[in-house]
Amino acid sequence: MNKGSYKKNQIVNLNIEDLTSTGEGIGKIDGYAVFVDGCLPGDYIKARLKTIKKTYAIGELEMFHKSSKERVEPPCLYFDECGGCQIQNLNYTKQLELKKKIVLDAMTRIGGFDESDIRIFETIGMEEPYGYRNKAQYKVSVSKKIGFYKKRSHHIIPLEKCLIQKDDGAETLKVLNAVITKFGLSVYDENTGKGVLKGIVERISGLNGEIMIILVINADNLENDKKIAEFIMQNIPDVKSIYININKGRSNRVMGYENKLVYGKEKLTDAIGNVAFEISPLSFFQINSEMTKVIYDKVAEYSALKGTETVFDLYCGMGTIGLFLAKAAKEVYGIEIIRDAIEDAQINSKLNKVDNALFIQGKAEEKIYELLDEGKRAEVYVLDPPRKGCDEKLLEVIKKTLPAKIVYVSCNPSTLARDLKILSGEYKIEKVQPIDNFPHSMHVETVTLLVRK
Repeated sequence: MNKGSYKKNQIVNLNIEDLTSTGEGIGKIDGYAVFVDGCLPGDYIKARLKTIKKTYAIGELEMFHKSSKERVEPPCLYFDECGGCQIQNLNYTKQLELKKKIVLDAMTRIGGFDESDIRIFETIGMEEPYGYRNKAQYKVSVSKKIGFYKKRSHHIIPLEKCLIQKDDGAETLKVLNAVITKFGLSVYDENTGKGVLKGIVERISGLNGEIMIILVINADNLENDKKIAEFIMQNIPDVKSIYININKGRSNRVMGYENKLVYGKEKLTDAIGNVAFEISPLSFFQINSEMTKVIYDKVAEYSALKGTETVFDLYCGMGTIGLFLAKAAKEVYGIEIIRDAIEDAQINSKLNKVDNALFIQGKAEEKIYELLDEGKRAEVYVLDPPRKGCDEKLLEVIKKTLPAKIVYVSCNPSTLARDLKILSGEYKIEKVQPIDNFPHSMHVETVTLLVRK
């Protein structure tokens, strides 16, 4: 079947067999794929074809002939429009099964591994998969309403609360909407580049419930900033820190690089297990502290440190994994390209009285040579790269230095599978553990143990 067989606005019937990486249902007609939003595997639907491409079409749901038995009523009022939760309408147990399948599909399709050659465990999920996010990045519409982007657009859906936020955001949103009105704040218009308030970021400590509010502005200063801070403090007692963040660029970047403290503490304190971390406005800290603890426990289990090993923590961020492992290791060397993250790692090392961890700023694939030239060798490498995966040069270094173990923490199954394929000549993939760090989304974290052959 090809695109010439179908026309725009044609009605078709589809059995939905799978989901795309962004949550659209996939149906096929003689091998020709049709993507339809709002559908789940097991649905039998009528759809109208809206876009016709050579190898696929995009359809619009007209009606359900039969609904999937795994479909549930999403508790969020904004689910149909908001782009935050793609699969909140899918039974949570099935969400976990789906995420294991995503990892398995990547391993076989991209990595070229045989299913029988790799042990992929059942996805570890949350007991209560709501109220887990410790950070929200709110947008503000030109009509001065706070919310999130609509699916696949920059249209903003006004919100009263968000069920996956730690405190659901209801009180915060109410107060911040009042701030915009009371102080007559102009709102940034991305079409004209004019207006002041671009967005609002809220960070919440899972340790003590303290809140940091960051007002992102398209200016050098915010008029009435002290009065605004006082108003917020009076109405949200848990707010202990208020910043303005200067972001005058016209890109899609959420925050700029310059922050000004208006009120309160410079940093929040949070924790993963027994390790404390100070969080500044630009700090990268995992969104779901509860499941991050599960991830790091799994990293510790796979590392199986006895106290005599050296660990290279590559793509170390603000040192969270390295500090988590340090008490069980002889020494830890962390490498991260982002300078602010390394500064946070060094501060957090002192905060936790860790004296056997050294954090180095630079590219992992370059700085690792400096460690090797100094005679440093590590029995365990921990890899925690961004979504694009490991730099190919770093993988080549690993293949030359051949540490006994590699523990790979991934937020992207596709690049994980690609990198494991590169390492598979020298390493056996011992265990693959999917972990649900982002319930109701299509994202899945994976911790993989590789052992030298």
